[in-house]
Amino acid sequence: MAGVAHTPYLEKRPSGYFFRRRLPTAWLEISNPGQSSALCLSLRTEVLSEAKILVARLTALTDAAFALTTERPVDHLKPEHVALLTEMARFQIAAHESLRACAGRSRSAIDPPSWNLFTKWRSAWA
Repeated sequence: MAGVAHTPYLEKRPSGYFFRRRLPTAWLEISNPGQSSALCLSLRTEVLSEAKILVARLTALTDAAFALTTERPVDHLKPEHVALLTEMARFQIAAHESLRACAGRSRSAIDPPSWNLFTKWRSAWA
């Protein structure tokens, strides 16, 4: 568990790994009163290396969203914007899960023909 202790926003729970990050105080004023003060999402994995990849992506996503609120006034933000950030994070998790499911298939089943042509072109110029 030493890897979890040094990875910000990553939590290990009995059901698997979770991404948990506090919302900035400016966001607390616009979110629904019943919501908690943190964004907490299941990463749907029990594999530490996959959890670290997802946490890095979600950290970048939330960093960008939070940076916008520090650069500009947040008077125009609504609870829907907090919900949008949550849905974008859930999409990242679902996309990673789909890629993981496809990884067991052969590479030709995953890659479109155009990718195969690109690979041949790139190797010809290398």
